[in-house]
This record gives sequence, C-alpha cells and structure tokens, in this order.
Amino acid sequence: MEQAGILGNNNSITDSLSQKKIVAVCFFSMALTMGAITNCSGIFVKPMSESLGYSRSALSMIYSLYSIGQVVIALFSGKIFARFKVSSVMRAGSLAAGIGLAVMGFGRSLAVFYVVALLIGLGMGALCMVPVSLLIKSWYKTGYGLALGIAMSGSGLGGMLFSLIFVNGIQQIGWRSCYLITALAQLVILFPMIRLWVKEAPEVNDKNMNRSSAGSEEPVQGMEVRRILKDCRFWLFAAASVVTYASVSTIHQSAAAYLSDLGCSTEQISLITSGGMLSLAVGKIVLGRIYDRTNARCGTLVCSACGLAALASMICYRSEFAPYAYIVFFGVGYSFGSITYPIVTEALFGNRSFAGINGIYNAVGSLSLSAGVMVASGIYDLYGDYTIAYKLFFILSVAAMAVYIKLIPKE
Repeated sequence: MEQAGILGNNNSITDSLSQKKIVAVCFFSMALTMGAITNCSGIFVKPMSESLGYSRSALSMIYSLYSIGQVVIALFSGKIFARFKVSSVMRAGSLAAGIGLAVMGFGRSLAVFYVVALLIGLGMGALCMVPVSLLIKSWYKTGYGLALGIAMSGSGLGGMLFSLIFVNGIQQIGWRSCYLITALAQLVILFPMIRLWVKEAPEVNDKNMNRSSAGSEEPVQGMEVRRILKDCRFWLFAAASVVTYASVSTIHQSAAAYLSDLGCSTEQISLITSGGMLSLAVGKIVLGRIYDRTNARCGTLVCSACGLAALASMICYRSEFAPYAYIVFFGVGYSFGSITYPIVTEALFGNRSFAGINGIYNAVGSLSLSAGVMVASGIYDLYGDYTIAYKLFFILSVAAMAVYIKLIPKE
C-alpha cells in the first residue's frame, strides 16, 4: 500500500486541515463511547448494587444491552449509511447516548436502566466502529491504516483516562454524578465537534468511495451484499475472525480473575490491566501503520500472531518475562475488530458494499466477544482452570491463521 504522512497528504491545505479534524472527531468519539462507556462499565456495577440493592448479575446486563444496541446498528449499517449522511447519524447517536447517560444518572428502576442501556448502545453504534471506518476511508486516499489506527486508539486512551476519573469520582461525588459528567461530555463536547467538523469528503460518498492511489476518481468496484453473502470467502473469514477475536478478548476479560487465581497481588493485576489498555491504544496505531506499509494479508497475520503471543504469555504466566510479553503483544492482537475488519472487507469484496459488510463483520465481532468469555467461563466451571480454555483458543487461532493465508490476497 502507498504510504503518506501521519495524517494523509493532500495537495490542499484546507483538505489537510479537514482530515485532521475528522481524525480528531473520530478519536473523541471512540474515547467517549468505547472508552468511557464500554471499557468502564464494570466500574459502576458494585457502587450501583450497593446503592440500589440490585444484584451484580442484574446490573451486568446493562453491558450486554450496550452490545446488543451496537450490533443492531452494525447489522443495518449498509441501509442506514446509504440513506443518511454519516454526520447526521453520528449527531443522532451523540444525542441518544448523551440523553441515555443522563437518565442513567437519575434512574432508580432496573427496567429504566435496561431500556436506557439499549438506547445508549444504539447511540454508540451510530458513533463508533462502522461510522469511524467510513469517515476515515472517505477522507484518506493514502495512509488510511495509520489514520484509522489513530482514530481507533481513542478507545484505549479513553478507557485509561475515564477509568481513573470514575474510580476516584465515584468515591468523591458518587456514581450518578459520574454518569452525568459522561452525558455532558457527549452533549457539550462531542455533539458540537460532529456538528462543526464532520462533513462529506470532496466528491466521495458511500456509493462512490473508491479512488486510485493517485487521487483520481474511479468507478465503484466490488460486489453487492447479496453476492457477498453467497460467497464462501465471506463465511470463512467470519468464522476465522470469531476465533481470533474471541481468543484475545477472552484473555482480556478473564485476566483479572486468572491472575488472582495465580496469587498475583491487586497492584500486579492493576498494572497488567492498565498496561493492556495502553498497549491497546498504541497497538491500533502500530497495526494501522503495518497495513499501510505491507498489505491486507501480512497485516492480518501480524495481528493474529500478536494475539497468539498474548495467549502464550498468559499460558506461561509464571515466566519472568510473560507479563511484559502480554503488554507488548496484546494491543496489536486485540486491534483485530477495529483495524482488520474494515481493511480486509475492502481487500476481499471492494468498496461497493463496504458499509454493509463491515457492519456485519463488526456485529460478528461483538458477538464473538461474549461467546469467547462464555466458553472460557464454562471450561473454568468444569475444570477450575482458565489455562485449558487458553490452550484451546491457541490451537484454534493457529488454524484461523491458515485460513487467512489461503483467503486474503497479498495486494
């Protein structure tokens, strides 16, 4: 792939400034959705349970409803973004998420929390992943992978920042006020940024997104959704990606419990988990750069290999260097959903149905996160050891890499 500067390389200074604004909006969108809401949702469970008297399992359903809302938007993203501008969808998403978070701050009924959590999930789906991929893709002829990595890194950095804010804020001002602060950030910061800075790229829309590396317009290339869904490559990549994404997400979700079982201290666990979030932010930028420098197949294999290395580090955690290996490799491996899906979607099927197919893959990725954790938890309940699940995922991930070698083109 042809490489540009860190944020693209347009002839027009105006377009270059617009590109940077697009990346900034996408970064903050990821930080205030995946970072502040998804990655920090567990922080609210205990204080809400103690305050309202609901069980932790009942309150944990809020996280599941966030995911369901995002999956709904992802599945229908092809039709949504064909009918509405990305900026309009993102504004609606920011309003939905902001209003929903504000209601969470005042709510008392579990039913209200569930309904509002679904609304927030729908808003998140309209703000991150698919719309971010579409915006970056439409504005960047070259350097797409790096720009996408910078934008997506907002989830990791946002998770780090807001976890610190919420952990201390809940103790000082309470969980309700923390929800209200997040709502204000959506409505006072993100919504105006989208309103002022997000616009359609020059002469580019979802029906005509393909450009040559020289910048000239080309006819739309690629397959229609109906043909893609009948193509065995679509299903093979979907199945392999479930394994890869579920494997790395499982160690992320179960790391704290696994390390506690091994006798690690709270400080050690905190260091590993926070190091993992930093690794995730950096890893997305690194992986994006790798895709720009190489090709879709090579980038995907590097991403998968890093996931395998992170798994191996957990399996061999008692080794002196294992914690450092986990932090180094986890970020790139866990970037599969945000960076690999859009790039492989284009490599396999072109641009004609990019929004719809990328949306379906993101929905598959979201479901695989839950599936991996469920499998690992079930194995732990049977055998009392997460290592068995990690070894199983390691073997399956090697098989998935073989699929990528066979399936994804070099160019």
